Amino acid sequence: MVAMVGKVVIAIVIALIVRWGWKVLNWTWLKPKKLEKWLREQGYQGNPYRLLIGDIKDLATMMSEAKSKHIQISHDILSHCLPFDHHVITKYGKKSFTWFGPIPRIYVTDPELIKKILSTPDDFQKPHPEPIRDSIIGGLLVTEGHKWIKHRKIINPAFHLENIKVSANVRIYLIFRVK
Repeated sequence: MVAMVGKVVIAIVIALIVRWGWKVLNWTWLKPKKLEKWLREQGYQGNPYRLLIGDIKDLATMMSEAKSKHIQISHDILSHCLPFDHHVITKYGKKSFTWFGPIPRIYVTDPELIKKILSTPDDFQKPHPEPIRDSIIGGLLVTEGHKWIKHRKIINPAFHLENIKVSANVRIYLIFRVK
């Protein structure tokens, strides 16, 4: 009887270890490779997936190299402030991706695709890495769905060209008046 209970316990432990191992394998290798294949079928280009670290090592080296160099006086600050992102976009184009561990980060710089993404907020979910910070900040950056649409309609008139011109003129007038 005791031997039978011991065998059952061992079988359960082995089953739990196999299940846990399968989840880890799926999270670290199978799912990222499936996502990579799907992204390439959709026309995105990027580095192949590397187990667990992805492109984080490249990101760290490019950031440290950029910090060690002096910034040049020009309008091209992207290559200094975001060297990895600049490298990926120039190397792979307007539709590209990188890996942050087993999670892909997608870069979209095509205006038509950006317009489609912003006009369908229910189809494209925003990442929420820090829920406590998101609950404190609020606003358009973290809201989604119908709440986002409502806030966007409220704030949209402030960004019409005429309102921006008036606002810029008032700021310029105030700056010269202070001097």
